[in-house]
Amino acid sequence: MSNKAFGKIVLALLLLAGALFGRASQAVAQDAFEVSEIRIAGIDRIEAVSVLSNITFSRGSLIDAEVVANSIASLYATGLFRDVEIARDGTAVIITVVENPVISAIRYVGMDELDEDDINEILEGQGIAIGRVLRRGVEKDIERIVQASYSTTANYLTVVRVSTIPEEGGNVEVVVSVNEGQEIRVSEIRIFGNSAFDEDDLLDLFELDPFGLFSGFFDNDIYTESILDGDIGRLRSFYTGDGYIRFEVLSREVKINLDDFSVAIHIYIREGARYKFADPNITGIGDLIEDDEVVDLQTFEKGEVYSDVKAGRYTRALRDALRDRGYAFAEVTDSFELDDAAQQVEMTYAAEPGKLVQVRRINFVGNNETLDEVLRRQFILFEGETFSADKLNRSLLRLRRNSYLLNAQAREIPVSDTEMDIEVTVAEAKTGNITFGLGYSKSDGVSYEASYSRRNFLGSGNDLSFALSHSDSQNTFSISYQQNFFTDTGISRAFNMYLRNETESSDATSSFNLDRFGGSMRYIVPIDDNWSWNPGIEFEQLDIENYQNLASSTVNLADKFVNQYAGDPIFTNLLLGVRYDSRNRGIDPSDGMLHSFDTEIGIPPGDVKYYQLRYTGNIYEELGADFVLNVGGKVRVGGDYSDGVYPFYKRFSLGRTDLRGFKSSTIAPDGGLLLMHASVDLLRPVGFLGEAAKVGLFADYGNLWADIDSFDGGEFRGSAGVQLRIITPAVPMLFTYGIPFAKEDDDIEEKFQFAIGF
Repeated sequence: MSNKAFGKIVLALLLLAGALFGRASQAVAQDAFEVSEIRIAGIDRIEAVSVLSNITFSRGSLIDAEVVANSIASLYATGLFRDVEIARDGTAVIITVVENPVISAIRYVGMDELDEDDINEILEGQGIAIGRVLRRGVEKDIERIVQASYSTTANYLTVVRVSTIPEEGGNVEVVVSVNEGQEIRVSEIRIFGNSAFDEDDLLDLFELDPFGLFSGFFDNDIYTESILDGDIGRLRSFYTGDGYIRFEVLSREVKINLDDFSVAIHIYIREGARYKFADPNITGIGDLIEDDEVVDLQTFEKGEVYSDVKAGRYTRALRDALRDRGYAFAEVTDSFELDDAAQQVEMTYAAEPGKLVQVRRINFVGNNETLDEVLRRQFILFEGETFSADKLNRSLLRLRRNSYLLNAQAREIPVSDTEMDIEVTVAEAKTGNITFGLGYSKSDGVSYEASYSRRNFLGSGNDLSFALSHSDSQNTFSISYQQNFFTDTGISRAFNMYLRNETESSDATSSFNLDRFGGSMRYIVPIDDNWSWNPGIEFEQLDIENYQNLASSTVNLADKFVNQYAGDPIFTNLLLGVRYDSRNRGIDPSDGMLHSFDTEIGIPPGDVKYYQLRYTGNIYEELGADFVLNVGGKVRVGGDYSDGVYPFYKRFSLGRTDLRGFKSSTIAPDGGLLLMHASVDLLRPVGFLGEAAKVGLFADYGNLWADIDSFDGGEFRGSAGVQLRIITPAVPMLFTYGIPFAKEDDDIEEKFQFAIGF
């Protein structure tokens, strides 16, 4: 086709556009002429410049039919006008427009499952909002957007219609009418074409589950298109992760039965052959990483069944290895070729390391209370040194394990191809707690207690707490302070001082007054990122008075202690501990473990020779679907040596949440020297409250014995039930309903329990 012929076709199309979208006077269309003046009529809210900037002629230029058609099409394309007319008055051009109305309000009728603010935000992203011009075709756009949003809900049969109501002043109200219809429940899911795996095993991958025990409770049988898409994605990932790289979903049928509003889903697949890995090809790394390490990083071996997950892990491992060496902007891409005859996958990894990158600045954001230096001292990656991804990740983990931070994330900001800044955003936790209580009883009279605790005191990263209480039988005051990063190497130091007065009165055997004044100093010495050891020393002065009424022959532990250490015994206790912490964060962890083993031994020159051995452990693991499993346990053992007598007031007791479902104070109320306890908690966030509330199941198993010789495996208590944990800005709260399954006749049940500060 010649250029001349093509030009005639273009001109014809433009003239057609003018005929369709606007009107040009015959006078303008007949002869070209020079424009002496441009007049605009019909504009009200819109500025004249919006018209003049969208026409293809100006004063003094020539105008003909082609120019008119182009200008009309351009004005329509702005979406500002419902009608456009261009006419001639001598050598003047008159542009007459009719403005599109402006949206004064968007009103939703019958929309319950979706949030109006969420939909308005989506519409605004498409230029549809109050105060904006109602362009041609906007009604259909709104219908499409709202209808698509319903694909994530169970209202599969939703119908959306949009209408407009004209108002004075050229405005219009947009009314979005929604008929959400009936929820559709899945009655059947079938998979056809599978031979390598059983259909039931494949259906276990699905979130849609019409047959599950709790399907009705969790609404797992309600059909939504987005959930089905996710289920098919999990099915595809399962196959490709097990060597079936040519796996295909041929089709899916969704058959709706409007009689009972149910849906039957049939999925047709082709598994294909099972492929294995060949030796990978690696390019671009050169001598930046030793050959032996490249092999060690490899996440698969030749002949192993192909897995796209393992193939992707090797990509990330190679990239991370380059980033650990300072190549912060390194990229590694992977590709593969299939050898259908050998049923092998040959992976190729191409690396582009870039240049070595220096850290120019490390900036912290979000620390409204915490001092900058407190966060910076946790970093082992420093300004001015070569970037290391490993050091950055370890630094972030160190931050997250602090009890005054909820989270810490880093953003790498390139400055040049050899420099970068790092912006660390932290989310601070609520770290202060004040409590006050007032009570009365016949035995203790008027009692009160008050306490204050503050982690990250004054933003210093240090911890301060004190407490006091008063009753007729007991008065206490204690204060503790932990100085984190006491040294530049990360050693922490903790102080504790206390004063306690206890009065014991028994018509049968004993009556005495016990004053305790003491304090301790302990160090926390890091060994590496996970291990630390905790040496310390504790001193206590005891003052025992009014013990003359004690019977020397009694076997009561308190009597024996008071008889042996009458007067002012002194404690000198050696404190030793080892701690292992691999949790992903200090508050509400979801992965890793925490183990601590502590000893407390009375040594000379102290008068009291006793010991305590304490172990506490927790293992956290994410199970999918937002479930987190926490398996915990603790063991406490106490005793004396070298003719000593164990301090009766240091006997162990069951905590208020150790055996949920029991009234814990009724199980071994006098305490004991052997405590064993295990627990299992399975929790997930409550949907509408997010991480602030978690619901789940629990099981507890344990007991307390007078000493090791009294241990009887048949005396364990056990309970199981449901729980709700709520994290408020002030204090955490725990609600449980437990049912004992292993108990003794004289145990008292307390099925519903509530605790603060679990």
